[in-house]
Amino acid sequence: MVNIENSFNNFILTMNAWELHYYREVREEGLIPLKEKMKRHIDAIFLFFTEKRKESRAARYHCSAVTHLNTRPPKYS
Repeated sequence: MVNIENSFNNFILTMNAWELHYYREVREEGLIPLKEKMKRHIDAIFLFFTEKRKESRAARYHCSAVTHLNTRPPKYS
């Protein structure tokens, strides 16, 4: 099982490193020329930390059931 606290700390440290890396460049060159490069880098970080794990069939059923229990029926006029 993944240690959530460890994962969260790693995410925060990685995001901090991203911010520190681009801070100087943005101050020197401006945001516009670096915007796409920064976005690609942050997207890669986001995908790494939010990668979907393979769920068991029971977990999918449970989540689906809970979602349906918490929804309201549509209103018809």
